[in-house]
Amino acid sequence: MSSRNWKAGGLILAMAIVGLTGCGNSQPAEASTHSQPTSSIPSSPHSSEGEVHDYGELIPEVEPTCTEEGMKAHYVCSICGKFFTEEFVETTEGELKIPPLGHDYGELIPEVPSTCVQAGVRAHYRCDRCGKLFAKEGDEYREVTLEELALPLAEHDYGALIPEVPSTCLTQGTAAHYECSVCGKLFDENKKEVTAADLVLPFADHDYGELIPEVPATCTKEGVKAHYECSVCHKLFVKEGDEYVEKQAADLVIPKISHDYAYVYTLTGHHQVCSVCGEETEEVAHSFNEEGECECGFRMHALSQHAYVDLSVSATSIDIADIAGATNEGATTLKEGWSIYDASGVILADNAGTASASFAQTGSQTYYLYDGSGDTAYSFSLYVADHLIAKQADFSLMQWDGKTKVTGYFVLRNDIVCDGNAISVSKYGWNANAGFAGTLDGAGHVISHTVVGLGGLFGTFAGIIKNIEFRDFLIGGPWGQSLLAYNSYWAALDHVTISVSDNWTATRDAYGLLFGNQAQNLTLKHVSIDFLSDVENFDSTAHPEFHFGYAIAKSGSLKTVESTLIKTKSSNIMGDNDKDTLLATWGNELTITDQA
Repeated sequence: MSSRNWKAGGLILAMAIVGLTGCGNSQPAEASTHSQPTSSIPSSPHSSEGEVHDYGELIPEVEPTCTEEGMKAHYVCSICGKFFTEEFVETTEGELKIPPLGHDYGELIPEVPSTCVQAGVRAHYRCDRCGKLFAKEGDEYREVTLEELALPLAEHDYGALIPEVPSTCLTQGTAAHYECSVCGKLFDENKKEVTAADLVLPFADHDYGELIPEVPATCTKEGVKAHYECSVCHKLFVKEGDEYVEKQAADLVIPKISHDYAYVYTLTGHHQVCSVCGEETEEVAHSFNEEGECECGFRMHALSQHAYVDLSVSATSIDIADIAGATNEGATTLKEGWSIYDASGVILADNAGTASASFAQTGSQTYYLYDGSGDTAYSFSLYVADHLIAKQADFSLMQWDGKTKVTGYFVLRNDIVCDGNAISVSKYGWNANAGFAGTLDGAGHVISHTVVGLGGLFGTFAGIIKNIEFRDFLIGGPWGQSLLAYNSYWAALDHVTISVSDNWTATRDAYGLLFGNQAQNLTLKHVSIDFLSDVENFDSTAHPEFHFGYAIAKSGSLKTVESTLIKTKSSNIMGDNDKDTLLATWGNELTITDQA
């Protein structure tokens, strides 16, 4: 029984229990205790054959579903249970029923294929009204669940094998693998699922390559030690045993080496030139040791021979006979290609001794023989003289004629051996304006074995004698005999050596070894006088008035004394200036001894 029928029946049963008359009782309506209030009952129609119904509230329509009946809106008398339409027309329950609508399957919903991450759904229908799912089997629609429509998960879409990415020393590689194009999951070569970490390959060793040879250091550039360089990361390595040890670039640097200098020399000096970079050092003058060698390898040999210029003959012609013979044996000219150079390295004369310019300044100066490129040169002294003295007869050039004093620069060209020949007696005067006032430069030569007498070589001497030796000379004559002159005024002897013969005679007074009479303001520098020989045929006791045996002169004075030695057996040195007096004055520079 439906709820509505149950309700109507219940009402009838209730009426019976209370003893009331139903909708068909003849009792007046107003006597019924179940009468519907007049206000809730439509005015017409409201009764059926005298019956009064209690319609109650309108029961709304129930719409049908795909599978369930619906019911039109209606009333049900609460007393008799009869059904009435919305218009209060009695009807039946069957007439009120609305048939089921049936399913609206609509169009077939296509199958959704499965993937590896989501199950698919088979093709099916879905009722647009109830939402239920159906599968069509033949001509029949069968209701199904979503689970029944579910398709199994699909296989992964592995695609092509992704090749291995090899490792390097900088980056880790990746093993060959598959990657599903749908879900992105990774699989090894056997299609076993793995993680990205599982595919990571270890770092590879460095690619050391071939040994890079050492680059030697130079004086301009640092070198680089032999090493390896990884071709991938470019790190540097050296091999120690079997191990490759990483190094920084600074560890491989070889410091610059010193310049590879070689000496380049000229006559005047030398400098060094690096054979690698060409750098040159500052030019410095040669510095020679005792053997005449400079550290640069240049050799300078000092010749004992000299060259000469006689201005009275030629101002441009150099007498090179001695130096030519010393360097080019037997020759009278220098070796081919050799020249005479001055101290500044400028050529002064060719190998024949012809000067490039006239000489004007007398005196001596050092010049050099050199070929312009070799490692050896020769130094020598060049003497420029107004006159050269080459033989005993040339002494007359220096002797006073009693009128005009003699001046000029005279140079001894060579040793002169007089073989006991006497020098012509020179005139003498009594002041500095008489006699010889020039210079006699012995150039290291010797005058020996000569005999001098009254007035000596110069008669009166007011000049300079230097660089000469007078050896084994004899003094003879009636009086006033001496080697150099009878009188001397402001004269100077410099580097002069004098020795007398062991046999010489004297017969009168006024004998002085150097000057027969007087020597005023005499300068002695580096003078050595040997006056130790005995005098024959002279009886000093028989002639006490005679003055004999003075080492310098009978009278006079000394102006300057430097490094002078006098050997004499007599205390008579210079008139009143005896030995003790002179030593007291010049003791630091003067030595007087009677020992050989």
